[in-house]
Amino acid sequence: MRPRLIADDVLLDAVLCAFANLGYEGTSIRAVAREIGISHNTINNRFGSKDKLWYSAVDHGFAQLADVLAIEASAESGDPLTQLHMAAQRFVDYSAANPALLRIVIHEASLPGPRFEHMYHSFIKPTQDAAARVITDLQARGRLRSGPLSPAFFFLVTMGLGSLAGLTDLLARFSDDRTDPSAIARLAVDIVFDGFTAT
Repeated sequence: MRPRLIADDVLLDAVLCAFANLGYEGTSIRAVAREIGISHNTINNRFGSKDKLWYSAVDHGFAQLADVLAIEASAESGDPLTQLHMAAQRFVDYSAANPALLRIVIHEASLPGPRFEHMYHSFIKPTQDAAARVITDLQARGRLRSGPLSPAFFFLVTMGLGSLAGLTDLLARFSDDRTDPSAIARLAVDIVFDGFTAT
């Protein structure tokens, strides 16, 4: 029987979910292959070791996130505060649709090592640095409240709003039949930004 063909992006999405569900130590290439319904040799031939597979899956997830984030502070892109707000909203929307990446970040951040360092230096820090530049400029213009807002922004948006959006089953339990869970997440973004804004 010929091996089942599967596109790399589909495969890496599935691998990302497996690592998010089981953690790095609990995930095996055989288990991932079995869950997807392909030969484990297919994964080995494309990506090699489990370590290389993890890096490929995480890089894939962050590349997708980068496509929807891109904080722009230039005059041509509109009001920087609005851009920052929209970037946070896009992150929340992405986390709701793709909760695996944030779950991996939280897991790896609790056990720092080479995998977390890779995520931090390759993806988290550059994105946070871009947001910090926008925040510092807005603070200098009196549009955002003073203080160490950049780290507060990072943790409230990623771990707070991102977790709220990513824990869809739990969020649904706080919603009645008339309330869309995504509306709760959007409201939470607005509330956080009201707190950031200078009064």
